[in-house]
Amino acid sequence: MPVKSVSILNSIHGTILDSLNAANTHALIGSHVPTLQRFGSVSIRMYADDHRPPHFHIVGPDFQVLVRISDMTVIAGEARVNQIAEAMAWARAHREALTLKWNELNERG
Repeated sequence: MPVKSVSILNSIHGTILDSLNAANTHALIGSHVPTLQRFGSVSIRMYADDHRPPHFHIVGPDFQVLVRISDMTVIAGEARVNQIAEAMAWARAHREALTLKWNELNERG
């Protein structure tokens, strides 16, 4: 059976690459990038002053996905389901805290 992948184009920036490059630019210019939770080599992160919709990043050694908080849908990036399963389970259980953190880091609304 082939490994299932999560792969969705990011309509905000037009391409997945644009979105991920924008996220990396945030890190390079020193924006506050809290790691909210770690699962071995995978982490959940949220960038300050990031684009809408409210979302968080699941980052691993060789992948990054963006997940919309409101419905826990992957909106950009690519990863195998088993790579993000633990992080997604944690995020579902902590959706309210993720929303509060987004509001704290993204005061512009």
